[in-house]
Amino acid sequence: MGLFGSGKGKHEALEAKADGLLGADPLEARRLYREALRKLGGKDAPAVERLRAKAREARARFLESKLAEAERFLEDRICDAAGESLAIARENLEPGEDEWTARVAALEARIREVEQTATVARPIRAGEGLPVVVPPEALAADDDGAEAYEVEDPLAAFEMYAGMLGPDYEHATALSDEFKIGFVAFQLGDRAAALQAFQSECARHPEDGFLHEVLAQALDQDGREEEAAAHFRRAVEIQPERSNARLALAQLMAGPRGGDAPGGEEGTAAALELLADGERLDPGHTLLFRIAKSEILVARRRGAEALATLDPLLQSAYEKEPVLWQLYGAALETQGSLDDAETAYRKFVRLSGQAMAPRAAFAEFALRHGRALDEAEKIIFETCLGCQATRPDEEQLDRYGVILTRIQMARGEYRAALDGAERLLAKGAPSDLVAGLEALRRAARAALSGREEPAES
Repeated sequence: MGLFGSGKGKHEALEAKADGLLGADPLEARRLYREALRKLGGKDAPAVERLRAKAREARARFLESKLAEAERFLEDRICDAAGESLAIARENLEPGEDEWTARVAALEARIREVEQTATVARPIRAGEGLPVVVPPEALAADDDGAEAYEVEDPLAAFEMYAGMLGPDYEHATALSDEFKIGFVAFQLGDRAAALQAFQSECARHPEDGFLHEVLAQALDQDGREEEAAAHFRRAVEIQPERSNARLALAQLMAGPRGGDAPGGEEGTAAALELLADGERLDPGHTLLFRIAKSEILVARRRGAEALATLDPLLQSAYEKEPVLWQLYGAALETQGSLDDAETAYRKFVRLSGQAMAPRAAFAEFALRHGRALDEAEKIIFETCLGCQATRPDEEQLDRYGVILTRIQMARGEYRAALDGAERLLAKGAPSDLVAGLEALRRAARAALSGREEPAES
């Protein structure tokens, strides 16, 4: 126990535990160092200073890890995840830390820059299409109340939006005014005008990979997947290094049609080959190609192959990438390895900080298998109360409220489930949730008519 009895032993045990966690979980290590300081109670000045120094180091390591995590996400243009990492870092800053604050602010500025270039430069999932970025001053209202977006000088506006094009910026500025006006129209939500302009420009320059990619993304957003796939394919044929077009094409080839429709397995095989070629041509985006490959394999329930793809990544510098642990958990699920899958989903949540989506994924896993429901309820409830890092809108909060209500129902907390369903219906839940909430309300009422919910422990 040491010379000072049990107090000394307690703080030493906490310090030793924190030392062991310093590399893997610096934030938890910091908490333990501070707990050790409280146990010490100001006695033993050298030990106090040592623990304070270790706590500072642990916090610095944690902040460095979050900034490095944001950097990696930015490299792969995953802006939401980068922003969540920085939000967590900012929450752990203390007054007067100008250097840390400046570093966080600089990365937040980079996120804004990347988001502005995201329209064409980022990988696009099949059916997702291009995001539309509209300046507030462009917002008006049509006579029928529908939103409309206008600019007085589309060519001048093109310069504002052209930064979204990333490495294609200079090439795009050399194209016709029709293309530029169409590009602005697309950003402002006029899909028909944009498609007409892109198609005209692509007809004038049929060997331009950039134009085929832009046209494909517009077609994809318009729900014309087969036409989009043809133009993505042409973009890759002309410029094999076009990784965004390659990723989007692979996702279309192996999308909902890939595994079920006749010839689906052939489409999946072609998509995987396309991704493998992309990784060879562009090793700098290995992570994105392997994530896309893993998603396809998990969707096809080829869990063993997905695990073989993910294992090397999780034993490398990417071991703390949250999305990899989500995919790992999903792959293990397909294999029936539910204990290991649960561990992977837990790690996904832990590495994602306060992000809401990972917590929802853990809750859905718990609901699918009727396990860890108590913890799922706890984290969804805390998420709905907190929401500090992500600041979701009301509709998103409603969706998490539905998850919480479903968990309460699964746990036999029928009164809480009924109250939650009625509250969400009364406030006007999103239309696609209404039928499910009404069914849940009926089930909760039926359960309560048979017996009252047992008191919570």
